[in-house]
Amino acid sequence: MHRPKYFVYHFVEHTESKKQAPIKLLLTSDVNKIGSKGEIVSVPPEKAYNNIILPKLGVYATQENIDKYIAKSIDEGPKLSLITQQVINTLSTMNLSVTLSQEVPWTIEKWHLKVSFRKAGFYVPEEAITLPEKTISGPDLSLEGKQFYVIVTINNSEEVKVRCRIHHYNVFVKDFWKHLLEPVFPEDKPILDSMPLPRNIQNLE
Repeated sequence: MHRPKYFVYHFVEHTESKKQAPIKLLLTSDVNKIGSKGEIVSVPPEKAYNNIILPKLGVYATQENIDKYIAKSIDEGPKLSLITQQVINTLSTMNLSVTLSQEVPWTIEKWHLKVSFRKAGFYVPEEAITLPEKTISGPDLSLEGKQFYVIVTINNSEEVKVRCRIHHYNVFVKDFWKHLLEPVFPEDKPILDSMPLPRNIQNLE
């Protein structure tokens, strides 16, 4: 009769496959999709080393580093928050359609822009909008699709130029969103040309 064999198994932990705890870092520069300068963030170890420590965009969040870098950031003055920068990036690549009557006389005012921004999903108060120096009046079908720009002030400090286009109610223009027509004011062309292309046109390229 054979005695049964007993086996003793030793558990060896495979540390490479174990999920490692995130590392706390103090950002010394703005890092896209992670945070802005002066923020303390928690990042997975590999990403922390490759994307932040190695390119010198942040340091380990020790008390010594916190005291050193936060004091330095205060001395340098306020920086753009990540959210503010995202809003600026979005507004600067808009092609805001300003829809106007084809029958009732109008002159573009701030409330027209406020309504247009709201339709596009943004709440922009009138006091944050700076219109062109020259007035734009209609209805005038020769202005259909033409460009102009307004300036939006964010948090009473940052300014961003927003591209706009005129559209009359009930006027159908095929594939209007694929093209940029000439500006309402020819002297504004250099400024409009220097602005980022609208997102919808970027996606066509």
